Amino acid sequence: MSLNPCYIPFFGPGLQLLITETARAIAAGIRPEVERQTGQKYTTYEPERSVQEIITRTKFMYFITVAVGNGAYIRIQVLWTLDQNQKLTLERVWENLSESDPVQPK
Repeated sequence: MSLNPCYIPFFGPGLQLLITETARAIAAGIRPEVERQTGQKYTTYEPERSVQEIITRTKFMYFITVAVGNGAYIRIQVLWTLDQNQKLTLERVWENLSESDPVQPK
């Protein structure tokens, strides 16, 4: 998968952004791993909001809220490493969330 980095400055915890095309592509790319980890096959999987943290020049942490149908949401935490392979690593999945839950955990 080839993604273009979207260099958004980190403004601090709690900043909730509308979903970017980069975050949408990351959520789509990691979906099989999310479904494996949760044991669910989602018929609806629509990324809605995201927060990006810059770890280093080549590592970005994304927190992405995904609507999974019937008013249910999950939050995924994905590390994106910009090396020659552009590796995505699923760090964590939070299940049973609502639309009002923040994108980035405290």
